[in-house]
Amino acid sequence: MTEGSQVQPDGGRFETIDPKLTVFALANGMDLEKAEGFRRLSWFTEALERGLRIEAASVVAFVVTAMAWQFNSPSEATESSVGDEVAAEDLTGALEAANGLRL
Repeated sequence: MTEGSQVQPDGGRFETIDPKLTVFALANGMDLEKAEGFRRLSWFTEALERGLRIEAASVVAFVVTAMAWQFNSPSEATESSVGDEVAAEDLTGALEAANGLRL
């Protein structure tokens, strides 16, 4: 996991899914970034870094954005909205969306 991942900023909105995201990241060889206002799962496949940015929409639903970018260039990411009310348990479709992105 990335440096600072032990810190739980904005824990109120993410408190229920942080443990699930941590286990999901470890089980799938991903990094989990925990920042104020969002979480990001990231991984490397097909010569691109890929990620899912997860932002709280409510206590039980999340805004999920699939991303892909050249190595070390996340500011130039291609993005695609996965949905505005994605349940924490439904990240499979989001992974497929991120893996399908091309630059």
